[in-house]
Amino acid sequence: MIRPRTLGENQSKSSESSKNEEEKSQNRFTVRLDGSDECAPEYKTEVSEYTVADSRDETGARLKKDVQTNVENMNLFNDYFGVPRAQWKTVREQFERQGGFVVNTQGDPSLCYETLLDAVASSKHRESANAKVWVDGPCDLSREGLEALPSEPPILLVVQDGIVALRGAIRPFKGAVYQFNTDKLNAREFAEQWGMTISESGGMSCSHDDSNIQELCQLITSTVTNPEQARRVPFWFNGSFEPEGAFITDVPNGHSVVYGAFKPTYNGEVLQQSFAGLKQWRPVNNSYHDIKPPLGEG
Repeated sequence: MIRPRTLGENQSKSSESSKNEEEKSQNRFTVRLDGSDECAPEYKTEVSEYTVADSRDETGARLKKDVQTNVENMNLFNDYFGVPRAQWKTVREQFERQGGFVVNTQGDPSLCYETLLDAVASSKHRESANAKVWVDGPCDLSREGLEALPSEPPILLVVQDGIVALRGAIRPFKGAVYQFNTDKLNAREFAEQWGMTISESGGMSCSHDDSNIQELCQLITSTVTNPEQARRVPFWFNGSFEPEGAFITDVPNGHSVVYGAFKPTYNGEVLQQSFAGLKQWRPVNNSYHDIKPPLGEG
C-alpha cells in the first residue's frame, strides 16, 4: 500500500501550534527521474494527502504504470547480485573481499549510520569507487548529532533481515539502499525490531531502548491499526529522506506507509556506481561455488 499520512494522525489536539504546522505540511510520495527526464503522465504515480494507491485502485487513476503489483517470477536479488537469494552468504563473502564493511546491529541499530560514516571515510582514503556497508539486523539512519553523509563516493547499503528507520533528515543520500530478508526472519521478529508487542487480542504497544525507533514504533501503531500489517513494516521515516540512485525493498508481504517526505530519485548511473564490483557477479562454472560431478555421475 502506498499512502502518505493524513491530517490528524498522531498529533496532539491540544497543541494549536502543532495543528497549524500540520495543516501546512505536505505528505506525498513521488518517484522522480534524475535530471530533466520525467515519466509520461500515464506512467507517473504521485500520491498526496488523503489518497491511497494500491492494487485495489482498479481504475488506474492513482496507481500508474510505474508501479506494478503481483508481478510473477520477479527475483530482485538475482537481478542485482547475479545469484538467487538463497545464495546471499556467497554475495556477502564477496562484499567483504572487496573491502565492504559488514556489521551486526542486532544489539545496537545506531551502528548502521556510524558504520556508513566509517565506510565513506575509508573509501575516500583508498580512493574506492564506492562505499559498501552490509548490515545484519536493524538499521537506524537517524544522525543524532553526527555529521552528515558526504555526496561522494556513492554508497551501497545492504540491510539483511532488518528494519530501516529514520527520524530526522538525510538530503540527499547518494547511492543505493537494498533491503531484503532471508527465510530466517518472520513477522514476529520484524515487530520485535521495532520494539512492538502485539497481544492475543490485537492490542499493540511499543518499548525500545533506542529513542528514535521507540518514537517511530508509536507512529506505526497509531497509523497502521491492523496488527498483521503493523508487524510487517520494513521501513518507516519521520522527516525527510531523499535517496538519489535507488531505494529497493525486497521484503515479500511487507507493508509500507509513506510518512513524511520520502522522495526516491532514480539515477541509473549512480545505481551502477553503487553496485560496482557486485552487480555483474556470477559463479564461474565448476569453481568451488559451482561444483558439479561429470555428466552421468553422482
